[in-house]
Amino acid sequence: MTTARTITLVLFVLLVLVTLAITVWASRKTHNATDFYAGGRTFTGFQNGMAIGGDYMSAASFLGIAGSASARTSSATSPRVRSASST
Repeated sequence: MTTARTITLVLFVLLVLVTLAITVWASRKTHNATDFYAGGRTFTGFQNGMAIGGDYMSAASFLGIAGSASARTSSATSPRVRSASST
C-alpha cells in the first residue's frame, strides 16, 4: 500500500472510532425521550445556532452538488423541455 492510502485508511478508522466513542458516551447520558429528542433541554443558543448552521451547509452542499451534476449532464431518459417560442 502507498503512504497516502495508508494515511487515508488510518484517518478513516480513527474517524469511525471517535464517532462510536461519542455515540457510546451520549447513550449513557440518555435516560428518557426528552434526553433523546431535545438533549435534556440543555442546549445553549450558540450550540443550537451551530447545529442549524451545520444542517444548512450540509443541505446546501448536497443540493448544490446534485444540481451541478444535473445541469452538466443530459440523460436520454429525461424529456427535453421546450419553450413556447420554439414550437
